[in-house]
Amino acid sequence: PDSEQASNVWQAVEIARPKKFYMKKADSEHSHVGGLASRLTVLKEGDLENTDTSGFFKDAEIFTYYEDKEVLIFKLMEQALKLSPISDSLNLTNRNVATSRMADLLGAGDVIARSETVEMVEPGKATGRVGNLMQKAEGKAAAAIAERYKNKTASSDSGDISQKITGNLQRQLVNLQVLDYITGQIDRHTNNYFIQEDESTGMLTGVTGIDNDFSFGDAFQLKNIIGQNGISIINDDGTFHIPHMEEAMADRILSV
Repeated sequence: PDSEQASNVWQAVEIARPKKFYMKKADSEHSHVGGLASRLTVLKEGDLENTDTSGFFKDAEIFTYYEDKEVLIFKLMEQALKLSPISDSLNLTNRNVATSRMADLLGAGDVIARSETVEMVEPGKATGRVGNLMQKAEGKAAAAIAERYKNKTASSDSGDISQKITGNLQRQLVNLQVLDYITGQIDRHTNNYFIQEDESTGMLTGVTGIDNDFSFGDAFQLKNIIGQNGISIINDDGTFHIPHMEEAMADRILSV
């Protein structure tokens, strides 16, 4: 193969090849967070051998606290992603990691929580569970910030939230919206992106997208709207439209 083809193959191998990490204590001794179809192991600095890596570990396949509903949840996810029925895997880890790599390729790595394929080995075990290790996103979920301003629960929340939006936040939101369109992301609700805030001024300074598993499916949405209140980047007639876009990212897209 030519160099470009070889590079593409190598990238695919790197996404799927897990890096091995060793936990200092059993998974059951860690804190866990997650929703209906996922359980994330919380990893703090010092929890892993020979590294200060921290973040969240998520198994490669779905996990549910409701074992009797596991097949149903798998089928719902399969339909949401419009996957081929020939596979018994949703490849959630690969989708998450591929989104992270795509963000880096387009120079937008700052708007996605970095994700790597890993094998997480517990003490006393020779092999571990494969999944993805996602870095912790700074800030708070967009839903929480919107609700806080709606109720004005803090003294810094007085006034219109639009007065707290910085140029960098606008730039990153548009970059995330474009990235989600390119990767076919269908799960960017307001709990799946975090907003950073300057504690001294209350200004909203940046954004990080998390939980990027629902990407690269066949359910490609032309009406890709970030969260629930954003502006579509596609008009009703199918033409491309966004209010503004960072020149550097536009150049990277055109050069790919």
